[in-house]
Amino acid sequence: MPRELPELKSRVPLYLGLAVVAAAAWGAFLIYATNEERANSSVVRSLAFQLRNWPAVKEFLGENVKIEPLIGDFVRIKGSINMLAGRIDVQFPVRGSKARGTASFTSIRRGKAGQFEVLRWKITREDGAVLDLSELDMTKPLEGLDL
Repeated sequence: MPRELPELKSRVPLYLGLAVVAAAAWGAFLIYATNEERANSSVVRSLAFQLRNWPAVKEFLGENVKIEPLIGDFVRIKGSINMLAGRIDVQFPVRGSKARGTASFTSIRRGKAGQFEVLRWKITREDGAVLDLSELDMTKPLEGLDL
Protein backbone atom coordinates (compact mmCIF):
# COMPACT_ATOMS: atom_id res chain seq x y z
CA MET A 1 0.00 0.00 0.00
CA PRO A 2 1.70 3.19 -1.17
CA ARG A 3 1.72 6.22 1.10
CA GLU A 4 3.27 9.66 1.02
CA LEU A 5 6.70 10.13 2.46
CA PRO A 6 7.02 12.60 5.35
CA GLU A 7 8.32 16.04 4.48
CA LEU A 8 11.91 16.56 5.57
CA LYS A 9 12.71 19.61 7.66
CA SER A 10 15.13 22.09 6.17
CA ARG A 11 18.70 21.77 7.40
CA VAL A 12 19.61 25.32 6.43
CA PRO A 13 19.23 26.65 10.02
CA LEU A 14 21.52 23.89 11.28
CA TYR A 15 24.16 24.69 8.67
CA LEU A 16 23.90 28.43 9.35
CA GLY A 17 24.26 27.81 13.09
CA LEU A 18 27.33 25.66 12.53
CA ALA A 19 28.83 28.32 10.26
CA VAL A 20 28.28 31.02 12.91
CA VAL A 21 29.85 28.86 15.63
CA ALA A 22 32.82 28.02 13.39
CA ALA A 23 33.35 31.69 12.46
CA ALA A 24 33.16 32.74 16.13
CA ALA A 25 35.65 30.03 17.13
CA TRP A 26 38.03 31.06 14.34
CA GLY A 27 37.75 34.74 15.36
CA ALA A 28 38.41 33.90 19.02
CA PHE A 29 41.45 31.86 18.02
CA LEU A 30 42.83 34.73 15.90
CA ILE A 31 42.39 37.18 18.78
CA TYR A 32 44.07 34.76 21.19
CA ALA A 33 46.97 34.00 18.82
CA THR A 34 47.75 37.64 18.03
CA ASN A 35 47.58 38.56 21.72
CA GLU A 36 49.97 35.71 22.59
CA GLU A 37 52.34 36.91 19.88
CA ARG A 38 52.37 40.39 21.43
CA ALA A 39 52.64 39.04 25.00
CA ASN A 40 55.65 36.86 24.14
CA SER A 41 57.45 39.45 22.01
CA SER A 42 60.87 40.73 22.97
CA VAL A 43 59.42 44.23 23.27
CA VAL A 44 56.88 43.30 25.96
CA ARG A 45 59.43 41.13 27.77
CA SER A 46 61.90 44.03 27.82
CA LEU A 47 59.23 46.43 29.09
CA ALA A 48 58.23 43.97 31.83
CA PHE A 49 61.90 43.62 32.84
CA GLN A 50 62.27 47.39 33.08
CA LEU A 51 59.10 47.67 35.17
CA ARG A 52 60.30 44.97 37.57
CA ASN A 53 63.71 46.55 38.07
CA TRP A 54 63.42 50.34 37.99
CA PRO A 55 63.46 51.89 41.49
CA ALA A 56 61.03 54.64 40.40
CA VAL A 57 58.44 52.03 39.42
CA LYS A 58 58.92 50.17 42.72
CA GLU A 59 58.22 53.41 44.59
CA PHE A 60 55.16 54.08 42.43
CA LEU A 61 53.53 50.61 42.44
CA GLY A 62 55.36 48.74 45.20
CA GLU A 63 57.49 45.60 45.08
CA ASN A 64 56.97 42.59 42.81
CA VAL A 65 55.75 44.59 39.80
CA LYS A 66 54.46 42.39 36.99
CA ILE A 67 52.01 42.32 34.12
CA GLU A 68 48.64 41.50 35.64
CA PRO A 69 47.01 38.40 34.14
CA LEU A 70 43.39 38.56 33.05
CA ILE A 71 42.60 34.90 33.81
CA GLY A 72 45.18 32.40 35.07
CA ASP A 73 48.38 33.12 33.14
CA PHE A 74 46.62 34.83 30.23
CA VAL A 75 47.72 38.47 29.95
CA ARG A 76 45.92 40.92 27.68
CA ILE A 77 48.23 43.18 25.67
CA LYS A 78 46.33 45.87 23.77
CA GLY A 79 47.80 47.62 20.76
CA SER A 80 50.21 46.60 18.04
CA ILE A 81 53.86 45.75 17.50
CA ASN A 82 55.16 46.18 13.96
CA MET A 83 58.95 46.17 14.05
CA LEU A 84 59.34 46.16 10.26
CA ALA A 85 57.19 49.25 9.83
CA GLY A 86 58.83 50.88 12.86
CA ARG A 87 55.73 51.22 15.04
CA ILE A 88 55.15 49.96 18.58
CA ASP A 89 52.09 50.99 20.58
CA VAL A 90 51.07 48.75 23.49
CA GLN A 91 49.12 49.06 26.73
CA PHE A 92 48.84 46.45 29.45
CA PRO A 93 47.73 46.22 33.09
CA VAL A 94 50.47 46.10 35.73
CA ARG A 95 50.33 45.35 39.42
CA GLY A 96 52.66 45.88 42.34
CA SER A 97 52.33 45.26 46.07
CA LYS A 98 50.90 48.77 46.66
CA ALA A 99 48.89 49.64 43.55
CA ARG A 100 47.66 48.71 40.10
CA GLY A 101 47.84 50.63 36.89
CA THR A 102 48.16 50.61 33.12
CA ALA A 103 51.51 50.79 31.37
CA SER A 104 51.50 52.56 28.00
CA PHE A 105 54.42 52.45 25.57
CA THR A 106 54.65 54.06 22.13
CA SER A 107 57.76 54.13 19.98
CA ILE A 108 58.47 54.83 16.31
CA ARG A 109 61.43 54.51 13.99
CA ARG A 110 61.97 57.39 11.60
CA GLY A 111 63.50 56.03 8.42
CA LYS A 112 64.56 52.49 7.63
CA ALA A 113 67.96 52.63 9.34
CA GLY A 114 67.03 54.86 12.26
CA GLN A 115 66.75 53.90 15.90
CA PHE A 116 63.44 53.65 17.70
CA GLU A 117 62.37 56.87 19.41
CA VAL A 118 60.23 56.59 22.55
CA LEU A 119 57.20 58.86 22.31
CA ARG A 120 55.29 57.60 25.34
CA TRP A 121 56.32 55.36 28.24
CA LYS A 122 54.21 55.88 31.31
CA ILE A 123 52.25 54.16 34.04
CA THR A 124 48.85 55.46 35.06
CA ARG A 125 47.70 54.22 38.46
CA GLU A 126 44.05 53.49 39.20
CA ASP A 127 43.91 56.64 41.36
CA GLY A 128 44.94 58.76 38.35
CA ALA A 129 48.57 59.39 39.32
CA VAL A 130 50.99 59.17 36.37
CA LEU A 131 54.65 58.14 36.35
CA ASP A 132 56.41 59.25 33.15
CA LEU A 133 59.14 56.74 32.34
CA SER A 134 60.13 58.34 29.03
CA GLU A 135 62.47 60.68 30.90
CA LEU A 136 64.51 57.75 32.25
CA ASP A 137 67.52 56.50 30.31
CA MET A 138 66.33 53.34 28.54
CA THR A 139 69.90 52.23 27.89
CA LYS A 140 70.62 51.97 31.63
CA PRO A 141 67.59 50.30 33.26
CA LEU A 142 69.68 48.74 36.04
CA GLU A 143 71.38 51.95 37.09
CA GLY A 144 71.11 52.45 40.83
CA LEU A 145 70.10 48.87 41.62
CA ASP A 146 71.80 46.71 44.20
CA LEU A 147 72.43 43.47 42.32
